[in-house]
Order: sequence, then C-alpha cells, then structure tokens
Amino acid sequence: KTMAGVVVLFGEGDFSFALSVATMMLPDDDDKKVRLVATGFDAEAVVVERYGRAARTLADLRRQAVEVRHEVDATKPLFCLAATEAVFTHPHLGEEDAVKHHALLSHFFYAHKKDDG
Repeated sequence: KTMAGVVVLFGEGDFSFALSVATMMLPDDDDKKVRLVATGFDAEAVVVERYGRAARTLADLRRQAVEVRHEVDATKPLFCLAATEAVFTHPHLGEEDAVKHHALLSHFFYAHKKDDG
C-alpha cells in the first residue's frame, strides 16, 4: 500500500521501532510523499543514557530524514503536525495500573481525534 502524508509514532523508548518503520517505508519513497515523525516522552540525554544503542539509532533516523522529537506528551495535541496517521505502539506508564492506563489512552484519543466538522 502506498501511503502519503504525515505518520507520527508516539511513545518511542529506544526509537528502534521508528528505525524499523523508516527502513521499511522510506527507501521506496523517492517522491517524499511520507513524512515520518518519531516522538518519545524522555529527553534525548535520558534516552541515550538508558538505551545502549540509542545514539546510533537516533543518528540513523536523522540520516534517513526522520524527524525526531523528544519530551513529547502523547496526550497533548500536536496541531502543527497535521498527522495523517498516529501510531502509539506501546502505551504504558511504567507501572501496572489499569485505571491510569485507561486515562492515558482516553487522553491520547481525545487529543488526536479528527474533527470531521
């Protein structure tokens, strides 16, 4: 399937999923129809310290023209991105609490709902 538009990946930890997506999607996108944006909650310094391969992964993403954003709260709308597709691969708060996870997902869906008029 050919995609066009802005694909935003939310909740990246070590950004390896984003690199996999970029490797699969972007080499065939000679016309630059897809803009891939990878976001994570942690600051870049925290990501690099926490995940051994993160510095290399982030460099590989940037080399493939993937926009990388850190300190992004997935429950806040990103109006400037005009995302065509939003992907939240592993919505988790780092603790086992179903009520809090339900609230996280509710806020995420509310922040990113399409206003169809």
